[in-house]
Amino acid sequence: MNIVVSTAAARTSGALTIYNQFLTHLSERRDGNRYLLFVDREMPQPAMDGVEYADVDLRSWSRRILFDASGCRELCEARGVRPDVLVSLQNTGVRYPGVPQVIYYHNSLPFYPRRWNPLRREERPLFLYAWMYPLFVRASLPAGADVVVQIPFIRRGFVRRYRWPAERIHVLFPDVEEVEPSTVADYPFESGCAHFVYPAQDFAYKEHRTLLEALKAIRRTQPELVARIRIHLTVAEGQNRRFEAAAAAGGVGACFVRHGYVAHGELLSMCKSAHGLLFPSTVETLGLPLLEAASLGTAVVAADLDYAHEVLGDYPGAAYVRPRAYAEWAAAIGRLCGSAPRRFAPLRRGGPSSWERFFDLVEACGHSGEARQENTQTQK
Repeated sequence: MNIVVSTAAARTSGALTIYNQFLTHLSERRDGNRYLLFVDREMPQPAMDGVEYADVDLRSWSRRILFDASGCRELCEARGVRPDVLVSLQNTGVRYPGVPQVIYYHNSLPFYPRRWNPLRREERPLFLYAWMYPLFVRASLPAGADVVVQIPFIRRGFVRRYRWPAERIHVLFPDVEEVEPSTVADYPFESGCAHFVYPAQDFAYKEHRTLLEALKAIRRTQPELVARIRIHLTVAEGQNRRFEAAAAAGGVGACFVRHGYVAHGELLSMCKSAHGLLFPSTVETLGLPLLEAASLGTAVVAADLDYAHEVLGDYPGAAYVRPRAYAEWAAAIGRLCGSAPRRFAPLRRGGPSSWERFFDLVEACGHSGEARQENTQTQK
């Protein structure tokens, strides 16, 4: 069976993680199929039997559109490859008549109700991905394609936004490394303080402002408490001067510790030793820090949104607070500011990897494609 994989645009962030997981499980699979992967030249390309890589530059919208519209088909034909099934790991389908497709979809922005202002520089990319990119996705979806998503919330959103049959959307939770608390070192936090961690980039939907307003609310009623709260951010000093100025004006500037980039191992140590993980983000596909903190038995305060509930399940250390309900965030943070951090039974998802189901789905679609081609040839 010939399996063609379109993934050249999945070169950063969560999309790259999906690609790496795909490679890991592909290397362990002995199915006798032939794979042709269209990748960016800087993406990992480990040697594997039956796997061929083709470098494709999709680093502009025009190239991406052209590749999905005709480039993929033309490159396959130039190599003498007729796909039995086509896999896309980058949200969109490919125009290739008669070939069944499996699309891994992981852009959650269109499924959240917030409106982004295209006139504000920091919100313009979010506006494009929330309102313009879905037009591109919808136009690229071939009839009968199977879609893979990570959590039920994304499945429901896909059904509503793209009017796609629910039975063609498969929820496959990605691989998440099980963190064993005993193997994670303690972090040398400043003594006498209640330490919290929020690992997030400086995007508007990460809602750092919620934490600022929550601390201001605590300061108004419990100034002695706010003086010993420290919230550790993965935002560098000077990266958001407006936020820093607002924190200083509100009398809570010293509460925020700006680390910038933090290595993954160090971040796990911080989560393990902290009084809690704070996660007010209002847009997520998965929210990996939630799982990592819960696997360490750390308390979590998260936005009361579907993604957080679906990721954390019945974890006893989770508290959910409405987005931008500043007084409620203040109360939730205050409850965790004891002399020592509370610890809970670590969350363990367990079970086999869902990637086996992913490859089984691809093979099933490929066999249907082979059968379709055989029928066509017979009729001729």
